[in-house]
Amino acid sequence: MIRPTPQNMSTPSGPGPGQLALKTLVCTCLLAALALGCSPKQPDFDLEIPPADELYERGMEALKPRRLLGIFPHTNHQKAIDAFQEIVDNYPYSEYSVKAELEIANTYYNQEKWEEALSYYRDFGDLHPENENVPYAMFRTGMCYANQVDVPDRDQRVTRLAVEAYGDLIDSFPDDPYAQQAREQSRELNIRLAENAFIIANFYFEKEEYQAAARRFQIMLEEYPGLGFDPLVLQRLGISYAELNRDDDAARVFEQLRTEYGYSESGEVVSPDSP
Repeated sequence: MIRPTPQNMSTPSGPGPGQLALKTLVCTCLLAALALGCSPKQPDFDLEIPPADELYERGMEALKPRRLLGIFPHTNHQKAIDAFQEIVDNYPYSEYSVKAELEIANTYYNQEKWEEALSYYRDFGDLHPENENVPYAMFRTGMCYANQVDVPDRDQRVTRLAVEAYGDLIDSFPDDPYAQQAREQSRELNIRLAENAFIIANFYFEKEEYQAAARRFQIMLEEYPGLGFDPLVLQRLGISYAELNRDDDAARVFEQLRTEYGYSESGEVVSPDSP
């Protein structure tokens, strides 16, 4: 009787019991890992938020300029804003929250992000009307507009918004040092508005459209007096009236030009006492 040798013996076609158990265990582990990876991340309620004063120091530290590679100046504005915002979100009734709101506005301002800075400065005044820094926030509101002012022959909408913002400050805090700065800034901006108005009025004057020119010159005298334009505006207003055969109005304007500024209708200097 021939005994089967190992070479003659057939091997089972499928895996044995041990192999099946191992494969089952691997699949189970893979599915569990996949399920954990796809599940939404649970918030860590044990994460401790630093105190307000520490967050404030972090923000102020981030604003200190550093040098990248020892050469290029760099300030981590976003890190500072994040720290200050965390104070506002987590410690809204802290004294540091008020400081943080103002620092966020200042940080945006220093980055020349005018719209973001405007939003925070205006909110600061609305939320803390009794705070001592409200005049400063109102002044910075005007500055945000003023920094966007265009050349005189372009649209001056932003210039008017700046003048309006400074006017609000002057009306609300007339004796504050920032109000004095606002007056100085307003004068410069009004000169720019007057230049823009004169460009438009003179355009009609040179096109001999004297009715439109006279109306705009008159508005200039009412809205922008004492800014250095009055003599020239009076001269061209008088000429416009004369061309429109409004002789009495022309005579009145030329008399004002002579007595107040010492100029004739042709623009020559005359003595105020001359006939």
